[in-house]
Amino acid sequence: MSFDKGFGALIDYLKTTEDASGKKLIETTAILMFGDHYYYANPNGVLGFETEDARKLAGNRCPLIIYNPRQIVNGVIQAENALKVE
Repeated sequence: MSFDKGFGALIDYLKTTEDASGKKLIETTAILMFGDHYYYANPNGVLGFETEDARKLAGNRCPLIIYNPRQIVNGVIQAENALKVE
């Protein structure tokens, strides 16, 4: 929960702060975020390392988020979509 709040604060900052040219930072900042951990497969988690289920989870469940402000998704530039007010 703490990470989510901190990441939300970062996104809010990027949406409201302008660079020297007057563009919002969300329009000029690329974000690549990934987890370097396994999904519950650790000695203190739901599954220990030595179970078959843990090995299945460990190899293919790391999150990855890529935000490219210039990328067009469904006909809309991501930066424009990020700045929409809902």
